[in-house]
Amino acid sequence: MSPLEILLVPILGAAGAYIGSYLREKGKNLATREDLDKIVIQVERTTKVTEEIKASISGEQWVRQKRWDAKYQMLLPAGRGC
Repeated sequence: MSPLEILLVPILGAAGAYIGSYLREKGKNLATREDLDKIVIQVERTTKVTEEIKASISGEQWVRQKRWDAKYQMLLPAGRGC
């Protein structure tokens, strides 16, 4: 082996190791970002459904309260006459 080859082999080996490590880390980061995007979409969907359920429950409670108020108003005059 020539002196040039002796110098180039370790340099190319180190450069190859660095590039391989760099690309592996970039791949991990890309996969994590894709996973995070999926999680964000799932959280947005869950939040939307949760808000819809809250609105539905709130509406049902309002209806129950109005029914109770109406019954109370109907029974109030009868209670005064006793």
